[in-house]
Amino acid sequence: MLEVLLPKLLNSTVLHVITTASREETHQWSKEMGAEIVLNHKNDLSAEFEKYEISEVDYIFLYLRYGPIF
Repeated sequence: MLEVLLPKLLNSTVLHVITTASREETHQWSKEMGAEIVLNHKNDLSAEFEKYEISEVDYIFLYLRYGPIF
């Protein structure tokens, strides 16, 4: 449930939500859940940061969930 609520909660603040996904369905799901930018974690993340003109991030929240989401 946290993965559903957190992006929406953070978007109601001054924070920008960036997530990672490699599959199209998880990319779309991340956008629907409120992510502003979805990076492809199968690509070089430095290149992904450049692509979206991200110079640095202030906070990182790592959340792992094992098991199906869909």
